[in-house]
Amino acid sequence: MIAGRRPVAELLRARRRRAREVLTSDPDRLPPDLVAPCEELGVPIRWVGESVLTRMAGIQTHQGVVATADALPAATLGDLCDVSGFLVALDEVVDPRNLGAALRVADAMGAAGVVVSSRRSSPVTPTVVKASAGAIEWVPLVTVGNLAGALSELRDRGRWIIGLDTEGVHLESSNLLGEPLVLVAGAEGSGIRPKIRRLCDELLSVPMWGNVGSLNVVTALAIGAYVVSVRHNTDSSP
Repeated sequence: MIAGRRPVAELLRARRRRAREVLTSDPDRLPPDLVAPCEELGVPIRWVGESVLTRMAGIQTHQGVVATADALPAATLGDLCDVSGFLVALDEVVDPRNLGAALRVADAMGAAGVVVSSRRSSPVTPTVVKASAGAIEWVPLVTVGNLAGALSELRDRGRWIIGLDTEGVHLESSNLLGEPLVLVAGAEGSGIRPKIRRLCDELLSVPMWGNVGSLNVVTALAIGAYVVSVRHNTDSSP
């Protein structure tokens, strides 16, 4: 189930998987960016009651729109080994809203994919899909059984492993941010686990000049990914 106007619109726009049906509790208020692609793709639009829609969506914040679709195409670590651009890895991010928001950041900053562990991490739920605002339709998401092993494999394939950590050096002081890399963000509260830290070629921190001593994992990731994106785009300019 894909719930929410933006996630459903991106499902129809990305066309990575087949949309089967769009359900709404108010067909007269469906925006054009939902109606037009449904007509183009031959996706039926069906009215259902609000309570039925909420039950089907699995979340309250469905905005009166839910779609059913085929599963996302499975992505593997091998698919990401030779792609250009940087990757994002999330170490035990358990909050589904943070996972969804991290996917949104990854898409916005041009990351080529996101790697997460299948253990002690949020699965892909309707909340994740909604929080991603449709980014999950565009960014390959790879789930691995062993994040440390996956990072080691990516390093062997030529990527630097860069961890975001409060004890790291100033983010912009790194000379590696324009290189092929994996940007690793850690769990809410505890950060990157020690064995993942030991795999990192560099630990970088987001400088802060205010009074609060830490940042939400997605906020830190957004800042780090922005700096990496700028460095990549600058270094690749003619």
